[in-house]
Amino acid sequence: MAIPTFGARQIKKCLRNLGFTILKNRGKGGHDLAQHPTRKPYQNQLPHITIPHAVEYSSKTFRHMMIREIEAFGFTRKQVLQAFKRKVV
Repeated sequence: MAIPTFGARQIKKCLRNLGFTILKNRGKGGHDLAQHPTRKPYQNQLPHITIPHAVEYSSKTFRHMMIREIEAFGFTRKQVLQAFKRKVV
């Protein structure tokens, strides 16, 4: 599956579909944070995902990095990409 082009709004929707809670303006510089209530990252990663405010993340490398951060919480790439397509639960 190809990596979709997305911005802050779409990544928040994806994270909510995967069970994350979005904490608004809690990160450095007013960025939002996403925390999962039960899952913890299995790599050397912070226990949250920082979501920069942007209409669209133009860098393909940055989008891959965001998806890898979500995968570190135990989700597969397929689950992450499918969460982009679902409506918010």
